[in-house]
Amino acid sequence: MFLLNLDLYDSFLCFSNLLNRPYFQAFYRFNNLDKYLQLFQQLLDYHLPKLSAHFTRMSIEPNCFALDWFFTIFSKSLPLDVVSRIWDLFFRDGDAFIFRTAIAILSLYEERLCQLDTFHCLQFLTRLPDDLNATSLFKAIDKIHFNHTDCELFYLIA
Repeated sequence: MFLLNLDLYDSFLCFSNLLNRPYFQAFYRFNNLDKYLQLFQQLLDYHLPKLSAHFTRMSIEPNCFALDWFFTIFSKSLPLDVVSRIWDLFFRDGDAFIFRTAIAILSLYEERLCQLDTFHCLQFLTRLPDDLNATSLFKAIDKIHFNHTDCELFYLIA
């Protein structure tokens, strides 16, 4: 994303600064990685209990799909125009925005995912549809609110 918008040197500086954020330290150093995944599982249980139960029945854990989403800030999974907006909002709103986005994506496809078997669920989650409606996604993100305790957990993990 940086290389698409900046020259090589500025891209390197931005990427270096990004990697120094506690959020990415957890992923690159495997520091607190389990805590981020546990928090995401708790958020999934709360916001999408039906889908969470389906994932449990299918033995699909967040690390099967969410690590890729979180690690790349959705760069590999979503269309470029959507990813650009997500990155902008991530820099504005912080780490919690990534979790809100993940929950919103799952909410958009909850019914479809609940009808798929394990293989097809994982296949779907690895490469989301290119025809994803950006307007619907950002409306869904706006509907996701974390309570005070959830927000505190983001800072405790960091």
